[in-house]
Amino acid sequence: MRILSLDPGTRNCGYAVFEENRLLRAGCIRTNPPVYAGLLEGVSALCGEYAPDLVVIEGVFRRKGYAAFHLEASGIIKAVLEQKGVKRMSYVPTEWKKLLLGNGRAKKQEVMLFLRKRGYRVKSSHEADALALALAYLTEKGGKNSGNWLCW
Repeated sequence: MRILSLDPGTRNCGYAVFEENRLLRAGCIRTNPPVYAGLLEGVSALCGEYAPDLVVIEGVFRRKGYAAFHLEASGIIKAVLEQKGVKRMSYVPTEWKKLLLGNGRAKKQEVMLFLRKRGYRVKSSHEADALALALAYLTEKGGKNSGNWLCW
């Protein structure tokens, strides 16, 4: 099963692609105006290149100043996935953080440290969140004690 995970943002959208438990690619779609068209093209390109069976998206959260951009990006992503007929699911940040780190309120630095300790080279918090989303799905799918994720 191929999984694409996305940390929605209109200017920076983190992503990670896994084949079964093996990381194929991770990074960040960075857009410049027009940001909506750039995000649409970036997500479409990832779906075209990797043909995911499932896309895991970070769900809605309440954080002043960021929620609107997150919702806008999520809407664009969902439209692309609907058009391509790709299944999707989501985790809100407190869910995936509790599942992986045992603390639903973990800070970005804690997430990045968690990933680095497991051998992942993360370049940004957006990439880290996308990677963690995929790992949360793989952990839940494989049981609480699975953690056999392979770095590239």
